[in-house]
Amino acid sequence: MGQRAPAEDGPDHDERDLVERATAGDRDAFETLYELNVQPVFAFLRARAPRELAEDLTAETFCRAYQHIGRYEWRGAPYRAWLMRIARNLLIAHWRSKASGEHLSEDLEPIAAAHLDLDPTDQMAAAAVVELLGQLPSRHREVIELRFLEEHSVAETAVVLDLTEEAVRALTLRAMKALRKLCADAGISALIDDE
Repeated sequence: MGQRAPAEDGPDHDERDLVERATAGDRDAFETLYELNVQPVFAFLRARAPRELAEDLTAETFCRAYQHIGRYEWRGAPYRAWLMRIARNLLIAHWRSKASGEHLSEDLEPIAAAHLDLDPTDQMAAAAVVELLGQLPSRHREVIELRFLEEHSVAETAVVLDLTEEAVRALTLRAMKALRKLCADAGISALIDDE
């Protein structure tokens, strides 16, 4: 079977073809999936963990994906969403297993605040809103980060959080209501555009 590399932002059928070929044992297809997805998976983890841990968990994510690619089901969301669910689960398992009480350090890549509905010159307000996210319950914070700061679709977010799309929509509404209240209490009038 000849090696076919899809366009980086090609149609879903190219990705689906790569996944099908990788499932059938085509290592070149899996390598292409790795190359297309390693940076986004690392960025996802790096925003949530120190560099060394993010690197380790990125490697582990792709090891697990390779071992379990036969379990992947095409549901309309990109393959990347499935990888991010694996990464998220590995990160959660890591923090839960830390008996030493290890906590997140300050060594995190900041999540971009470009999608905050703020005057571009008002970086202090953007930073304040991102900081307020830390006061939300973890599920609320995750859905806002995934949907608005990392620009994942509802379908992708559903895969990452292992929820239905309807549950993601409901969770998003609750999270935005909570964030709006925090912003109002802090005197910040503009916030993430939730359209």
